[in-house]
Amino acid sequence: YLVVSKKFQGGIQGHLGFNAIFNDQELDPTLMGGAEYFLNDRTSVVGDFTGKQKKYTVNVGFRFALYPDWTLRVNLLDLGNSGATAGTSSNYYSIGISHTQFL
Repeated sequence: YLVVSKKFQGGIQGHLGFNAIFNDQELDPTLMGGAEYFLNDRTSVVGDFTGKQKKYTVNVGFRFALYPDWTLRVNLLDLGNSGATAGTSSNYYSIGISHTQFL
């Protein structure tokens, strides 16, 4: 498992990772990555992709800082319907508020 992160000029942060799992003497390597673009000091747009058993999911979201430690998050998960069976959709929506405090 390896992840690298980088802050770029212009308000963009990026992440890229590699994961390799050995299952029944078979290697299952996957990539994962993501980016966050800050529109201003309180608002950002996020996106990421991750893989599992050669199927990749793409997620997008929006974050808005309500207060210094409180954030509103809205996400749309699995845009490519990688977890769906025939005739169904696996898109999920997530809305919530998170609190972050460093000890």
